[in-house]
Amino acid sequence: MSSLPTAALPTPVTAKNPPENGAVEPLVTNLAPSKNRPTSKADTHSQKTKPVWQIILLPVERIEASPYQPRQSFDEAEMADLVSSVRANGVQQPIIVRTSKADAKALLNGKVPSNGTGEKSNGQGSVPKKAGSLVRYELVAGERRLRACKAANRRLIPAIVRDDLNDAQAAELALLENIQRSNLSVIEEAAGYKRLMLEFRMKEERIAKKVGKSVATIRETIKLLNLPAPVQKLIYEKKLTASHGHELLALATFEQLCVLVANRVARDHLTALSLHTTPLPNATELKAQRLLVELDYKTKFDWRDECGKCPHKAYVRSGYSSYCLKPEEWRKKQDTAVLLRQQEATRVMEAARQEGRTRIETAQLPHGSYRDLSHATLPAGCSAQCPCRSESDTGDPTQKRPICLDPHRFSELVKAEREAHEEARRRHFLTLWNQAKEVVIGEGEGASDKTAALLAMPIIFGGHLRYGERETWPGLVEQIGRDLKIPLPWAELFDDEGDEAGAYALLQAVPSHELLRFAACLLLSQEAREAIRFGGETPHLDFVLGHTSVQQHELKEEDESEHHLSDSADEEIEIPDEDETCQEDEIADDQFSPEDLPKTGVIPVPAT
Repeated sequence: MSSLPTAALPTPVTAKNPPENGAVEPLVTNLAPSKNRPTSKADTHSQKTKPVWQIILLPVERIEASPYQPRQSFDEAEMADLVSSVRANGVQQPIIVRTSKADAKALLNGKVPSNGTGEKSNGQGSVPKKAGSLVRYELVAGERRLRACKAANRRLIPAIVRDDLNDAQAAELALLENIQRSNLSVIEEAAGYKRLMLEFRMKEERIAKKVGKSVATIRETIKLLNLPAPVQKLIYEKKLTASHGHELLALATFEQLCVLVANRVARDHLTALSLHTTPLPNATELKAQRLLVELDYKTKFDWRDECGKCPHKAYVRSGYSSYCLKPEEWRKKQDTAVLLRQQEATRVMEAARQEGRTRIETAQLPHGSYRDLSHATLPAGCSAQCPCRSESDTGDPTQKRPICLDPHRFSELVKAEREAHEEARRRHFLTLWNQAKEVVIGEGEGASDKTAALLAMPIIFGGHLRYGERETWPGLVEQIGRDLKIPLPWAELFDDEGDEAGAYALLQAVPSHELLRFAACLLLSQEAREAIRFGGETPHLDFVLGHTSVQQHELKEEDESEHHLSDSADEEIEIPDEDETCQEDEIADDQFSPEDLPKTGVIPVPAT
């Protein structure tokens, strides 16, 4: 392998002390010191005591990616701009590298680094670490510049070799370089902070001092890593902000629920402030999926006191409602409260029996431990012989007021009976639907006549009309029907609107093809009337006339232009002032006659 040109060899440069963030000054064109410049003792002392950075040109293929790179994605538009700049002007600021661990260890042991295929750089002992050797380097800072250089087909890139950096310093420098140079994702930033803390034992105070932020900001940023992975992805893709993430941290323990809420916020573009006041914007959907329970009057225990002390942090107030995010825990407390109420009601009932009383004072019973049956419809399984049946003391011995001391069981019986009735009704109407379907699609006699009557019935009787048009609709139906010579007794058709069976019998007597043509004309007429009065689209008319979308657009523009002209004409009408009107009223009536009106061009307008 041929060595690099002389300009590519490392040239020592006397540089200022580097700032803590690792930033360097732009690469100068002439790195070698001038021969005419005298070297003073102060310069010599500065060169001996201050670190010297070597700025060299390195082949891009010998630079390995950094294992501590916090950035995982690169903006395509920004990278395209950077590639164009590098292709035109080159890399203006060198990247920072250090010798790879394998080659550094080989150099310390006096071995010859290879190019990865076993080929030695030369056959003589150890190889000096310079640009012409096969030493590989590890990138510390400058990932975007290195990628742009490769994309621009640049073979060499200026670099600063920093072999004085250990792993912790390299990770710290990579993180700082990304934070200060471009918009690093808050998730990538949090991951970088956490890595510095876990792998390199750095404290939050030191990280805050390095990046120039407060300790509280560092802590809040790291907390975002507690969010579920799908939510972190939404923040990483900038569909959600860090403020959204901080609001969603209250739901991070409930992963499925947190993901659903985050997706809803991203879909509806909700702000972080609205999420703060309403943490569950899709509470109705989550309630239907049984991911939460609303705390309302159906809750048997004192949820205002107990849920505030919830060890699971499952109590959430969203808007004007309160919710429990652990339905299983709510069910346990609910069952326990019901059991305690039943035990208390049983104790009161036993005490009344021991005292010889047949009635119970409901004031002695806990709230919600009984059900008043005086006006209730008793379901199957509830009778006077039930052990939970008793009577309430109303103060009147002649008045009976039955109560049930097991309201939970009573509610379950009512629910079971209601579900049984709904199931029976569903089966009944499904049977009717299947029978009617067989008649409509069957080949039997009269099937086409029934189908035509079925389709024409809602159109003829105006089921699709606006409320104000139903009064004039029968007259229009009769007029169009007589024009088409439809053989229908019009006087009988609209006499009794509730007699649908009689109407179907009359319609079925009309031939199916004539009845369908009659219904189609009614539908088109109604659409034309609505278009005249209210404007809008006419899809049925366009379908029948075969108008294309272009023709529909032209007709619409023509209609709008005519409407604009009519509006302009209306604007040109001059309305007399009140003073002129008063003066005209004062003129005597005998000055004008009806014969003079056409001559003067005045058109009488009725008073409004």
